Order: sequence, then structure tokens, then C-alpha cells
Amino acid sequence: VFSLLVMMILFHLMAFAMPWSKGTVTKPAWYDTGGYQVEIDHIRYVFIRTARIKYDDRWYDVPDRAHLLTPKTRVRIQKEGFRIYALEIEGR
Repeated sequence: VFSLLVMMILFHLMAFAMPWSKGTVTKPAWYDTGGYQVEIDHIRYVFIRTARIKYDDRWYDVPDRAHLLTPKTRVRIQKEGFRIYALEIEGR
């Protein structure tokens, strides 16, 4: 159990060490069986379960602010492959 907890903590710390990438939403966020998804620069991404969205200098859970991710919204994302760990809305 302890090793599992340590692995989870390290996994989350790695997510915050990831660089930020800029992009523009090209398809609004939607919910699918795999979770919340969004298309940025014509690439489809899925939010991990613990992902958060930063808007107006506050962090929110994805379901609470996914409606803000509409086409032409400028964002920064922390990602690995096609998984988003954090998203910051820069402009709408």
C-alpha cells in the first residue's frame, strides 16, 4: 500500500514538472465514455480524472469549467501524449 501511495505522489509531481504548451481550441469540450475531451489545434485530447482548469487565476474541476472551452479560446496545457493534466485559459 505504501509503495502504491508513493507511486501516485510521484506521478502527480511529474505532471507539474511538465512544460506548458500553447494552443487554440478548435472543437468545444465534450463528455464521452472516456471522460472529458477537447480538440486543440485540431488534435483531440482527453483530460485525466484529476485534471484542473485555471480561469481568472483560480483552479476548477474540469466539469465545472469545460463549457468555457469553445472554439478560438486560447489555452496553455500541460500534457503527455494526448492526455491533459492541467489547462489554463488565456483568452476567449
